[in-house]
Amino acid sequence: MAHNTSTLPKAQMAIDPADRPSYSREQLDKYFQRIALPQQHLVSPILKDPSLATIGEHGLPFLSALTRYHTSNIPFENLELHYSAHKTISLDMTDLYIKFVQRGLKYGRGGRCMENNGFFGTVLRSLGFDVRNAGGRVSRAMSPDPVAREQQSQTHDGVSVSARPLDIHEQRRSFAPE
Repeated sequence: MAHNTSTLPKAQMAIDPADRPSYSREQLDKYFQRIALPQQHLVSPILKDPSLATIGEHGLPFLSALTRYHTSNIPFENLELHYSAHKTISLDMTDLYIKFVQRGLKYGRGGRCMENNGFFGTVLRSLGFDVRNAGGRVSRAMSPDPVAREQQSQTHDGVSVSARPLDIHEQRRSFAPE
């Protein structure tokens, strides 16, 4: 697994795609096992030629299957922050692989939105998809609570959304695995 981002600030993705985290074919095969991806998708031509991921004929069906089986088998949950002794999470892709795949095969755990989206984005990148992570925040100026609107309208909630717009055969789509 290539994940040498030690010189980058924690929230920064490497600019050069070769420096971005990725998973090996063996790691991806274990991930496919973790999400119970059916055999019909395990013969996708994308697995032999990643350049086909950007072609709608191959990319969209495989992406739809990955999205469906990921969300069905790696849940959004925040148990770690509430019930663990350390009450912390890691956004390191090696740690997320261990959590979701290696330990996930035994315990079936999931993670928070930024964990799921970072991990899923790295899986997609490793398969040849063009992935750009994006985050969003909600302005308290739009709160249904009039007190929050009046007293906190210049503030924002924490990052609440992380989606990945993908370009597939000149079609722009957005997939989020929550």
